[in-house]
Amino acid sequence: MIFKKWRKAKWQHQDASIRVEAIKELAGQGDTKSILSELLATDPDLRVRKQALLALESPSTLLAIDSAQYPQALVDFAQRRIESFLIHPEHDFELSQQQSYYQRIREQKGCSQFLLQWFQVQPNESFELDYAAITDHLPTLHALFQQTSFAAVQCVIIDKVNEQKSLAKLAKHVIDETAKEAVIEKMDGLAKLRERPGKIKKNAQLVLSKLLALRDQQQAEIVIEQHQRMSVEWQQLIEQLSLLSAEEQQLLIQKHSLIESKLSEHLAKMHERLAHHKMQRLHQQQLNQQQVELKGLLTTLAETQNRVISEDAPLEQVRVVVSEIEQLMALIQVPNDSQKQVTIALQRADNLLTQAETIREQIVCATRLISQLSEHKLPDSQADLEPAELTFKLWREQWRLCTENIENWLPQSINEAARALNRQWQSSLKPLRLKKREQQHWFKQRFAEFERLDNAGRYRAAMAVYRKIQTALGDFSGAEQTFNPDDLQKVQARVEELKALESFVVVPRKQEVLAQLQQLVESPLVDLNAQAAHVKQFRQRWLALGKAEGEQEGQLNQTFNRLCEQAFAPCRSYYAQQSEIRATNLATKQALLGEFAELAEKLQHAQGKSLNVLNTQLNQLMSRWKQAGEVERTQYQSLQQSYHNVVDPIKAQIRLYQQENAVAKQALISEAEQILATNDFNRATQVLKKLQKQWRAIGFAGAPQDNQLWLQFRAINDSAFAKRDEEIKDNNAQIAKLQSEWETRFKALSHDIEKADAKSLHALKSGVNALVAEIKNHRHDGVNSDKNNLSLSRKVGLLEERIGKREQWLRKQNQQRQYDNLFNLFQSMSTEDCDPQAIQDEPTYQELNKANQRALNSAFKGELHQDERNKLTLEMEIIAQVESPKEEAHLRQALQVSMLSDKLSGAEVNLNEKLYQWLSCGPLTTEQEPLLARVKPLFM
Repeated sequence: MIFKKWRKAKWQHQDASIRVEAIKELAGQGDTKSILSELLATDPDLRVRKQALLALESPSTLLAIDSAQYPQALVDFAQRRIESFLIHPEHDFELSQQQSYYQRIREQKGCSQFLLQWFQVQPNESFELDYAAITDHLPTLHALFQQTSFAAVQCVIIDKVNEQKSLAKLAKHVIDETAKEAVIEKMDGLAKLRERPGKIKKNAQLVLSKLLALRDQQQAEIVIEQHQRMSVEWQQLIEQLSLLSAEEQQLLIQKHSLIESKLSEHLAKMHERLAHHKMQRLHQQQLNQQQVELKGLLTTLAETQNRVISEDAPLEQVRVVVSEIEQLMALIQVPNDSQKQVTIALQRADNLLTQAETIREQIVCATRLISQLSEHKLPDSQADLEPAELTFKLWREQWRLCTENIENWLPQSINEAARALNRQWQSSLKPLRLKKREQQHWFKQRFAEFERLDNAGRYRAAMAVYRKIQTALGDFSGAEQTFNPDDLQKVQARVEELKALESFVVVPRKQEVLAQLQQLVESPLVDLNAQAAHVKQFRQRWLALGKAEGEQEGQLNQTFNRLCEQAFAPCRSYYAQQSEIRATNLATKQALLGEFAELAEKLQHAQGKSLNVLNTQLNQLMSRWKQAGEVERTQYQSLQQSYHNVVDPIKAQIRLYQQENAVAKQALISEAEQILATNDFNRATQVLKKLQKQWRAIGFAGAPQDNQLWLQFRAINDSAFAKRDEEIKDNNAQIAKLQSEWETRFKALSHDIEKADAKSLHALKSGVNALVAEIKNHRHDGVNSDKNNLSLSRKVGLLEERIGKREQWLRKQNQQRQYDNLFNLFQSMSTEDCDPQAIQDEPTYQELNKANQRALNSAFKGELHQDERNKLTLEMEIIAQVESPKEEAHLRQALQVSMLSDKLSGAEVNLNEKLYQWLSCGPLTTEQEPLLARVKPLFM
């Protein structure tokens, strides 16, 4: 037996560490694949299996490791090796092998990070398309979208993302136009989809409102037609109501049913009313047809009567038509107005039948009167006016007497001839009558003027008016007919009196004028222009007074001329000074014309803002021109013409520039109005600030117009900024309300953390995450509010840390409780009469997690391995970095070297896994209780 053990191969040794060393030796030999495969498949130690896998490592071997045949730890190890090779290629995996591995992990949780790294190192369109189609994890889709080089993959991801913000982020990383168009189309579709329920609800409410409004409509045709149209629209909307929530759908359908029930009675009345209206229309059509027939007979009667009068047609024709009318009247019902018209027509026909001969004689008389007036000559002078007025008046009276009884029977031709003749005479008499009235007015004014001048003592002027009257009497034809002869006789008598009194009145009045003029000489006026005007007035009064008799007239004239010269003497020196001033003004204005010419030359090359400067210079020069004063009247016209020749072209060019500026500013106003109409006041204020800069760059648009345009533009700006401020105020109020709610929720969450268990911690964590997301997603313009949100976000972030610490503490407590129960149950298994079922029925066993329960069950079934348990105890102390008994120092050192080698080869070292192996060594014996005492502190 001892010899047999000595002859066993090293890879079959009981010590796992020796088997690991044997595998390292076998890895370099040629025919060891079967041994390594056997160790990989059957060895109880995980380290040995991992080392065997490393020795056999190839794509096919790694892919063959699955959870159905191998421990999960080995499967995970193989998977990590495969992922390492795929990301950092050391083996060439065939496409089919890659496909196989991808199919294995494509739906596994936790593989998204590796898949993204793999796709980044080895892009594969089919894999990426499939993974984009099956995963719904938004961050993974975002990462894949950013790193992929295939537009088709981006299109698949775009199709799966249904959030506007996420699509906006994806739009920054599109790689071609196809993906760009797809993301734009998806964003537009989402925008329309968000708006569609609102539009559907709005349309449904509108249809219901229109249906309800039909109750107040009383026109049957409109009610029935609109109800049918609204019913069709409602049926179309029914198909779209699925986009609304179930409650909204039910509410709208209930409203429609209620409205239809309310409308049913009204619709029934409207249908009855419509049927009644149709009957009325049919009856009215029959009446209208009868009315048309009656009107036709009345027209025929009138035509027959005209033929009887004008063509001597037989009266029997009139009787026939009258008979037809009477027969029709007996058959139909005629309205009152039509019946009255028929009665008048029948009476007129009866009158014709009884007085036909008399009517014909009077028509002949009317014809003769027209011929007589036509033979008279039309008046063409004032002398012909009175006899013509008499003739025309007599004719009109005769015409009235002749036609007063047959006016309705006169033929149209005779009536037209009489009216034409009347117009001719009226048009001939009208200017003659007008001229007569003008003469009457003129003579009336002259007589009144003569009387006024006579009463005022202005006898010379009154005599001049009298001479005008005498001249008019000779010039005007028939002038004596246009005034009262007594007025003329009165004026003539007064003229004779004035001629007799002239010499007695003139001398005293001229002496009075000389005295007033002497006073003006002695006390001249301060205003010399007023002094000259007074001298002129004295001359006019002097000439109006007439002449005195004898030598006295010459003496008075000499004295008057001398005093006038003395009174005007101060004015002569003043006017001489004014002449010098006007000469200086002329020189100044001529110099200004030169400056205007220079300005015009500069203007030819000026553009933009320089035109504003030149416009200012032009205004300054024009102001200096006005301040330069007056020039001689003889030079004024030529100087003013030169001024306009130079200044007008400058004004025209500047005016054109200002008009262009006005058009540009008006365009800015229109753009500002359009921006204001969008109701996006934050954006509007930003754009308006840019428009203000453009406004300042445009330039002046003319004195009145520029101010008006600025007032319009300013009003739009003020309105936009006021509305923006109001919107900010409203937002701040909403934000304050939200912050208050957030603060309340924060305090509630903070209070509940300290006493929370694992389940309630999960709910608290969800509440904290929701609060954090709500705060982060809120965007507004209030700076103070943003600071408040940042402070609150930090405090909420501290809640997350507290929840994490609470979870960590609970996990630690749970772990300690698990280990405590595990070791207590394991220690109770050391008794010989221990029943496994009794252990499993213990409440503490039920509290163990699945892994600990499996480990405890393996302890029941395991065989006692004293050396193995001792070795595992040392390994756990090495991992936990705890000192071991001194007598085991040599073994500990050997194990440390072996474990370090395993770690360098990729093997993982786990304290829990060692504990499970330690438990699997069987129930605890009395000799092994010191080992339990050494192991428990490592976990408790």
